[in-house]
Amino acid sequence: MSIDLAPRLVRTFPRSRVRRVPAVARKYRTAALAVLFGVALLRIVFLAKWCRFDLSPDEAHYWEWSRRLDWSYYSKGPLVAWIMRLSCEIFGGLSDSLVGSPMLAIRIPSTIFGSLTLGSIYVLTSRIFRSEGWGLAALMMAATWPLFNVGALLMTIDAPFICCWGWTLVAVHSAVFDRWRWGWPIAGVLIALGFLAKYTMVLWIPSFALFLLFTPRYRPLLWSRDFWTMCVLAACGAVPVVVWNIQHGWITLLHAASHVSANRPLTHLHWMGLLTYVGAQFGILLGMWFYAWAFAMFRHRPTIESRPELRFLWFLSAPTFLFFAAFSLKNDGGEANWPIAAYLSGMVLAVWWMKNEWELPRPTYVKFAKATTAFFCVLGLTMTLALYDMRWLRPLLGVFAPAPTAKHTMPIRRLDPTCRLEGWRTLAKSVDEVRQQLRTDGCEPAIAGANWFIPGEVAFFLRDHPTVYAVGVPLGDRESQFSLWRPNPVSDPEAFRGQTFILIGMGQTKWEPVFESVELVRHVEHCDGEFVLSSWNIWVGRGFKGFPPPSQVAY
Repeated sequence: MSIDLAPRLVRTFPRSRVRRVPAVARKYRTAALAVLFGVALLRIVFLAKWCRFDLSPDEAHYWEWSRRLDWSYYSKGPLVAWIMRLSCEIFGGLSDSLVGSPMLAIRIPSTIFGSLTLGSIYVLTSRIFRSEGWGLAALMMAATWPLFNVGALLMTIDAPFICCWGWTLVAVHSAVFDRWRWGWPIAGVLIALGFLAKYTMVLWIPSFALFLLFTPRYRPLLWSRDFWTMCVLAACGAVPVVVWNIQHGWITLLHAASHVSANRPLTHLHWMGLLTYVGAQFGILLGMWFYAWAFAMFRHRPTIESRPELRFLWFLSAPTFLFFAAFSLKNDGGEANWPIAAYLSGMVLAVWWMKNEWELPRPTYVKFAKATTAFFCVLGLTMTLALYDMRWLRPLLGVFAPAPTAKHTMPIRRLDPTCRLEGWRTLAKSVDEVRQQLRTDGCEPAIAGANWFIPGEVAFFLRDHPTVYAVGVPLGDRESQFSLWRPNPVSDPEAFRGQTFILIGMGQTKWEPVFESVELVRHVEHCDGEFVLSSWNIWVGRGFKGFPPPSQVAY
């Protein structure tokens, strides 16, 4: 079938008429806008006045990228670095005056993307339900999910990626079901931008293609000019990434392959990885929302669901979830946030299923279902607020925390994920004190971390934002963007030979073969009352000699 069928398709689907928005719909839209702006404003005020969180390791790493703008980076596309750099240029002065660092400027975009993502859920739900009221209900429910709230607070790749995925759903829904021709190119641009944020965006087009392929009424769109215009525009997002990888030996592809243990045979599967993956999804969705999503996926599966708009929601959710489920079989379950995009359209479908359940002629069951939904909305909002300040909850968690061991010296970290967001300022202060002492002795030291996430944190919280090197690869740490920035002590030892280093590590790193002399000068702990949340060792290494083979240097 040729693309000449596109004009016939236009005649097949009746053109939607412009109608005056009813007064009640205007009220819902006003309420939705108030919620979106209000949520964004509250998050910004929280970040400016009450936030105790330092930058997360990922945020600090991406901030380092933003100081060295490029067309792509070791493990991710460049969009997060570009956004951080732009925001720091615009809001950097304001951020320094309010919080004493660029932290607020870095995180303002995440609050904006978070509200825009909620807006996409509102618009998509309103159009599929043909009800602004249900759109507002879906928005209010989504606003209580800790999964989305955390993503809207921290500026990682997920914030712009999820926003692009959500609005691509809206654009393509308008293009397919309302025949809005501009929806196709807009979707293509959004997919390109989403790909520059996170490569998972590439799953959007095959998921949508599966919907068209298995929905006979819309199958001809696969050969339409509009569909392929969208694909071509989307492919433009890959150009800078591909060009950069050609110049750097396809290092991103090698990094991605390491996540799936590509060197192992196909038959080498981790069945526990699948259980871990499903368990993690059940946990981050508080059980109830995962149940609603899974039941909606089953109840509206394509083999029995004939309504195209509901099939559209299904195909833009289930394939992504199943892709990462298969992924989990090749590793230990992956990261909990990997399939997060699946829940945008999936949760809209779950709300549709819940709406139908609430309309059943079973009053007792309906009351129970509504009460359960309300309870989990309150629970989600409570958990979100608790995550914003865990000080009051840590004593309770401490009751369940195991006793410290040689391997797990800070057991509270196993129960409280926010521990990883605290203490970096404490570490930077100690590093600066050691640096000032060395300067007093007439030495200007270099600074290096034994793990990939340490340099960005230390450089960010030191007032002069110096260059901090990552030297962990010869010690067994993973590769990172730091390996590509030259000169560095690992790849260019001659440029640093004889120099004095301040060395930062999380454990008992053996530095002796690397320096003429090494001294452990400080053990730094960041505590909340009786709980040790983070700890580091700081050494001073004099007379850098270079790194011997990895077998001779170990943690």
